[in-house]
Amino acid sequence: MSPAKFAVRLAYSLQASERYRRYKTFFYDLLQNPSSPQRPYFDVAMIVVVVTSVILLLYDVRHDFGPLAARFETLAVSLFIF
Repeated sequence: MSPAKFAVRLAYSLQASERYRRYKTFFYDLLQNPSSPQRPYFDVAMIVVVVTSVILLLYDVRHDFGPLAARFETLAVSLFIF
């Protein structure tokens, strides 16, 4: 099966999936709906991750923070890519 046919079949199967609809609705509410109850917690968590990442970056300019900072940076970048 070609990648294009696979992508089309996957899209049709996702369109019919109730589980996919629930996830899609959850993430839409989390990211787009200003009246979502989880939205303020998500926003605060993202702000904390960004501020912590910037502080670690600035601190790491003159000091060696070690592998903990590298792991946190990898986690933060992965989170933003996701």
